[in-house]
Amino acid sequence: MKDYKKIIKYNRPSKKIVPNWDVLNMHLVLLNISPQEAFDTIHNSKRKYNARFYWAMTRIAFYVNERFSEYKKELEKQFNEVTIKARKLKNKPHIPLYKDLSFSKKRYFMGAVFGSISRTPKEYREERGKKIFNIKLSKKINTCKKVVYSNEFEKEFKNFYPLEKFDARKEVENLNKLITEKRHQDKLTSGKSDIAVNKTMKKHAVFCEQFTDKKYYSYPAKYLRDGIFKSIGIYFKEIDIVIKYRYRKKSEQWNIVILNPNKEYILSTTDRSQQTQNHDP
Repeated sequence: MKDYKKIIKYNRPSKKIVPNWDVLNMHLVLLNISPQEAFDTIHNSKRKYNARFYWAMTRIAFYVNERFSEYKKELEKQFNEVTIKARKLKNKPHIPLYKDLSFSKKRYFMGAVFGSISRTPKEYREERGKKIFNIKLSKKINTCKKVVYSNEFEKEFKNFYPLEKFDARKEVENLNKLITEKRHQDKLTSGKSDIAVNKTMKKHAVFCEQFTDKKYYSYPAKYLRDGIFKSIGIYFKEIDIVIKYRYRKKSEQWNIVILNPNKEYILSTTDRSQQTQNHDP
C-alpha cells in the first residue's frame, strides 16, 4: 500500500484502556460478544478509514477522473467547431482552433463564453448555459469498462489486495454498482488531498476542491459546474447558502457575496454596467 501511514493516522484507537487479554475478555463478556463475533468484527474492520474505504474511494476517483477527461474532450470538440464557424463567418482562416490555444488563452476564451451567456436575455440564460455545457457522454458502463481494463486500475487493485486474483468482469460490475448507488453519491465529490494515498485520489481531490468551490455557486460559472456534474453523473446536494449582490456607492461597484450560517465569502467585484446582466442568483 502506497503511503500507508496516512491510513494508520485515521485508524485511531479507542479511548478505552485495555492493558491485557484478561481485561479484553472481561469487556467482551460484559458486552455479550462471542469470540467469533469479536474476530469477525476485527477482521471486517468496521471503522471508516480502512483498506476497504480507500479502495472504494480509489475506484470512485478512477471513474470520476475518466468521466471528466471524456467531458473535457467533448467540450474541446464543441469549442473547436465554434472556432471553425468563426473562421468561415469572418473569412479569417488563420484563427487558431481552441485545442491549439495556450492555457491563458483558453481561460480568456471561457471568459468570453461566460460573457456571451451573461449578455443573453435573462429568460434564455439557463437554456443557453445548458446548451453549451450539458454534454451527453457514453454510457456509464462503458466508462467503467475503460477504467477497469486499464493497467493503472489492476496495479492499484494489487496494491490493496495482493493475495487476491484480479477478475476484470467482476470489477466492472462492482464499479458500476458503486457509482450508481445513492448511498455512495456523496463520495463522488468528497475527495480530499489530506487523505489521498495515491495519484488517482489526489487527482480526484483536485477536481472536488475545484468544482465544489464557492465561486461555482455564482452565475454563469454555475452553468459550467452543473453541466460537468450532470454529464459525469454526479447528483450534487447544494449547501445552505444564499447569493446576494451589494452595491458600493463610493466605488460604484457591486460585490457578489455568498452567505452561509457562519461566514461570508466575497467572490468578485463587478462594475455597475455588468450588474444588470449578472444579477440573477
